[in-house]
Amino acid sequence: MLKNLLIIFILPIFSTAQIKIDRAGDFWEVKAQMALDKIKSVDPAYYDIIVNSCNNISFWNGSFSTNSGGGIDTKGTIIISRRDIQYDDIDNICAVLVHESFHLMIRMSNQKMSENEEELVCYRAELAYLLKVPGAGDYLINHAKKQIHRRMSIGN
Repeated sequence: MLKNLLIIFILPIFSTAQIKIDRAGDFWEVKAQMALDKIKSVDPAYYDIIVNSCNNISFWNGSFSTNSGGGIDTKGTIIISRRDIQYDDIDNICAVLVHESFHLMIRMSNQKMSENEEELVCYRAELAYLLKVPGAGDYLINHAKKQIHRRMSIGN
């Protein structure tokens, strides 16, 4: 019995052991972990893309989230901005993680496309994920739709 309880309590510690989350701000790492957990519960396929393309989640004081590193068969880092954390909306952090993981996935697979095409792929993935999230903020869905429309009007 004690052994079973120990396994139940230890299991969550290893659930995202493949992704290191840096400590920052006022428990920003907790928000990132909550977002990962939510993505996994909403659609495990998106969670798998994150785990397979990202080995680190970090933070910075910039106004936009981004990614770093990665390459052919090499995982990278998702960098969440202070602004995105301060929205205090886990769904926004989920959207960032999905969007940036698609950038890393594209880089890992060595797909050649223009910056505009790549952003279009990432925003489409972000929107597809958000449409699965019960109660996702309209501002998030509308932002993704606006970016898709903008990218489509630019062309390749």
